[in-house]
Amino acid sequence: ADTANDVKENFVVTVDKKGILKSVGEGEATITVSYEGNYKYTSSEATVTVKVYKIVTSIDLHSDDYLNLFVGEEDTIVAELNPPKVGRITYTSSDDSVVTVDSNGNLAAVGEGEANITLSFRGNSRCVAADNVTIKVSVSKIDTSINVYEDSFNLYVGDEDSIDAELIPNEAGDIIFTSSD
Repeated sequence: ADTANDVKENFVVTVDKKGILKSVGEGEATITVSYEGNYKYTSSEATVTVKVYKIVTSIDLHSDDYLNLFVGEEDTIVAELNPPKVGRITYTSSDDSVVTVDSNGNLAAVGEGEANITLSFRGNSRCVAADNVTIKVSVSKIDTSINVYEDSFNLYVGDEDSIDAELIPNEAGDIIFTSSD
């Protein structure tokens, strides 16, 4: 009966007695298949070349590549690594004083300015690194306005009245009143 080599290991592939291959690392290996022969049959040998490649990966972005946010606003980057389940995307901000990002792609706009969010996959023993994806983020302050419902008053010495004013949006803070004299 034919027999194959005993388990033969290297950095590329392993093979067991039954010829079952298991890739170990990227590269090329030669597997020798042999028969020792016996009293009736001659020995014989053949070789098989095995090439092992790393899996090519890519990052697919399902969000806009340019985001306009307001300070205090949150958003989430939707992206996936292909093929799935070979690793995780890493998210980094070029300026954490403008926008922060967590390991799941959740953004928080924290200050006025512009920053880039970089999505990356560095690769691993099974996969090639993916090309980075960059999202530009612009963060602005929220515009406010003050509505004054009566813009002039006529008072006599000793009179009192009140200015009726509203800050929009009113959650922005408190209005301060000051006099020119």
